[in-house]
Amino acid sequence: MRPSMEIEAADSDHDLVPVYAALTRLAELDERHARVVELRFFGGLSLEEAAEMLQVSVSTVRRDFRIARAWLHQQFSPAL
Repeated sequence: MRPSMEIEAADSDHDLVPVYAALTRLAELDERHARVVELRFFGGLSLEEAAEMLQVSVSTVRRDFRIARAWLHQQFSPAL
């Protein structure tokens, strides 16, 4: 199954700066959450493949990915 959050291709390197900055902040909070995002989005790994790479269970990767997506969504959403 593909990640439910879509990332459009960047028009320039500058478009990736906010993404990189957000992933860096996430890694400071929880390195594994950031690694799961990298493996799933940029590496194209499945839940099972990411779990094997990280040597954790599939349910742990699923939970970490859900938390990371919510955190990233909040970072890119306008403040209410």
